[in-house]
Amino acid sequence: MKKQIFACIDDSVSARAVCDWTAWLSLRWDLPVTLLHVLEKPVHAHENDLSGAIGLGSQEALLKQMTELDAERSRLALEHGKLLLAEASQNVGAKSKAVINLLQKHGNLVETLIDLEPEIELLVMGRRGESSDHPGFQLGSHLESAIRATHRPVLVSLPVFENPKGVVIAYDGSEGSQKSVEFVLSYVPLFKDIPVHLLWVSESKPIGLDQEKSRLELAGLSVKSSQKHGDFDVAANDYVSENSIGLVIMGAYRHSAFRRFFVGSNTTKMLQKTKVPLLLVR
Repeated sequence: MKKQIFACIDDSVSARAVCDWTAWLSLRWDLPVTLLHVLEKPVHAHENDLSGAIGLGSQEALLKQMTELDAERSRLALEHGKLLLAEASQNVGAKSKAVINLLQKHGNLVETLIDLEPEIELLVMGRRGESSDHPGFQLGSHLESAIRATHRPVLVSLPVFENPKGVVIAYDGSEGSQKSVEFVLSYVPLFKDIPVHLLWVSESKPIGLDQEKSRLELAGLSVKSSQKHGDFDVAANDYVSENSIGLVIMGAYRHSAFRRFFVGSNTTKMLQKTKVPLLLVR
């Protein structure tokens, strides 16, 4: 089966930008597109134990009404999801020539993505989900869990799409950053005519930076290498602003969740603070 670009479609503020990025990718990359909407079971207050709260006859009648209400909620959620997919299909189709498939699933988003992983070439997700569109936003478990679980490249979109005028690869000589370079080399058509920046954020002397720059140039890309000092997320975001960067490519979650709990994660910091979309490579 030919792999596809998968895009997670929901009712969040990032949904339109997810469609725009999916169309942009498909224009440069001859792959079909699957727009995915996952219906997860909502948790309602009436699922609490009602025994003893009201009389037996009244309780049975109320539970029947609640069951009917749940069925109606599920029907409406299903129809709403179909409308979201139809609108997303129109948005992607208007800006690309991709073959577009629509897929609606019931269940857990992360488990669904794990099941679909053999079909996924690249996954597009919005940074904010439906339940996260509010001030003081913190990353939800779905986004981080999906990035950790799928082992496929994930493009995390912000709410507004802009054609990338520059791309930066966060490089530190690690396996994760080397995989980021390999991703670009494997999919050169995505980055044709876009300046590629290799960014080393460290006080130490860059190791392997010149060699990777040469490899990218031999592939026909325009490449600039630079070094910044300081905290990774601050330095990377400063570089993005200074150089009109539209996309950051970096390795994701090189350390275990246990270590991340104590020392933090550059991936999480960038997801929270980035000024441009991230393409995360596992």
